[in-house]
Amino acid sequence: MKNYSKSFCFMIFFFGIILIKEVPAATIYVDNSVSSDCLGNYSVANRNCSGNGATSYNTIQKAVLNCSPGDVIYMRGGTYREIDIDIPTSKNGTSWAAGSFTTLASYPGEWAVIDGSGLNTNLEYRYQHIIRHPTSYVTGGMNGATKYWLFERFEVTGGRWGFWLVGGPMKFRYLYIHDNGRAVGDDLVGGMFIFTATENVIEYCYFKNNEIPGSPTGNNGNLMFDGDYRDTGGKGKAFQPDACVHKNTIRYNLFEGSVQGIRLKGDQRFGYNDRNPNPGSPLWAYQDFGDNIHHNIILNARDVGLRYGQDFSQIHNNIISNSNGQVIGKSDGHPVLYNQVIYNNTFIGSEAQYILRSAADSTSYDNYYDRGSGNPQAHIHVWLYNNIQSGYSGNLGAFRMQSDCDDDNWSAADVVFERNLLNNVTYSSRALRMGNTSSGSGCAAEYYSVSSFNSCSNIWRNTSGVLNWDVNGTLFQETSGASQYIIFGSFGLGGTSTVANAGIGGPHPYLSGISLPSYIGATNPADNAWVNGVLTDLSSVAWLKAQTGGDPSWIEGGEGFFVPRQVQGFKKVPGATNGN
Repeated sequence: MKNYSKSFCFMIFFFGIILIKEVPAATIYVDNSVSSDCLGNYSVANRNCSGNGATSYNTIQKAVLNCSPGDVIYMRGGTYREIDIDIPTSKNGTSWAAGSFTTLASYPGEWAVIDGSGLNTNLEYRYQHIIRHPTSYVTGGMNGATKYWLFERFEVTGGRWGFWLVGGPMKFRYLYIHDNGRAVGDDLVGGMFIFTATENVIEYCYFKNNEIPGSPTGNNGNLMFDGDYRDTGGKGKAFQPDACVHKNTIRYNLFEGSVQGIRLKGDQRFGYNDRNPNPGSPLWAYQDFGDNIHHNIILNARDVGLRYGQDFSQIHNNIISNSNGQVIGKSDGHPVLYNQVIYNNTFIGSEAQYILRSAADSTSYDNYYDRGSGNPQAHIHVWLYNNIQSGYSGNLGAFRMQSDCDDDNWSAADVVFERNLLNNVTYSSRALRMGNTSSGSGCAAEYYSVSSFNSCSNIWRNTSGVLNWDVNGTLFQETSGASQYIIFGSFGLGGTSTVANAGIGGPHPYLSGISLPSYIGATNPADNAWVNGVLTDLSSVAWLKAQTGGDPSWIEGGEGFFVPRQVQGFKKVPGATNGN
């Protein structure tokens, strides 16, 4: 009898644990149309305190402070005049499993606007962000990190920054973030800022004109991450894998205006200084740490469309127009970056260009890779495939690789630049800039035509068959609307080669399960509905408000289109072909 009693008690205890673990997260509401909080008597239908069971608060901050990890906070439609909404770490979720992450979103079918215009203007700058945690500037760590929060379907405007957060993982979806930026404190202002961003997903958002009104500076931007600053100036500290910018996904967003579209401030290297970039070295333990930035459209940035310096970053299928579209290989005073793969991007406009700088403009910083006997060398490892540069009218090089370099102590042996198209470039003889190199007869120039670059690259890399093109003509389908960014698949490159079939194809240089496209440029000739989706749908509040979760049908490989669903993030999906 005693044994049965013990077994019965154990079963009750065991199933009790299961029941406790399966208790669903609560849904709480924010409704500022009600003058007071409705604690247990909120009527969702009537938006007053005449109901039974539901709870609402009349400010977002009160709802956040009173939620539990895993809860869903629904903001009812309307404008919330709030600022400095703090997200305490005690409200962090624990995973992306249902009921384990905390959500802040508009109530389904409604639209909440958080507008901080004119609020907290007399306080320190750190209290002038719309949604933030913590208040201080965090470098080289994860103190105060916000984890497992989903921010979805609402509008943020009128702050110094719209979001000012640390770490991750977090998800930001279907947001409209615009006109944030104040001339207070320093000039670091904009739409979203995340210190040491980790495993975040930013998708289907519209960023617009986040800058200091009337006097924007180079530290203004729509979206910024901040590096760990542990190796600034080549004098770094030990690398901390859990406290660096890594494994973020930025995809299918529209960035318009501001000074910079997307920026990684401070660069991000993995491993220690004095790193060996070659495969098999300890650095390669971090080959899957690079951020994945793809299928974004960046328009009219005053300075830089995309400035991103990170080891192993994947930058592909982005459209950058009327901006200085640089993907920078280092910032001044920082060691060089390694093993970026930049493919199938389209740069459009007279100022659009790709810039990959070496560290040789400051030789005291090129001690990141020692060839032996104290002989340091600026030796960039990078892959650039299938990119388009159209309409560059300058004479400094439409693509600049290892530029700003007065020291010739570097090698181009691992600069892989293939199947890229220069279209309607004014100065063909100065189409590519390589700085100075001592490798090969006739290959020590600073500027190259495409044909001379192809020949010299064969020498530098000890290979053959390097192929890039310089072809004039009408490449894009229209001059306005989404079609001004969509290429004619039939555009000829010579012989039977077209932009639809002349891409590099084949496996990714080092990430397993990902294939590179066989077309040139950002738009797949067989599946390009995403361009209109990003341009038209994301800029419509009505469309953003109507979303119910999941992915839009127009993403590349989405339902109803010609090719199967492709790689999302870095996970292989059956049928994937193009690494999206």
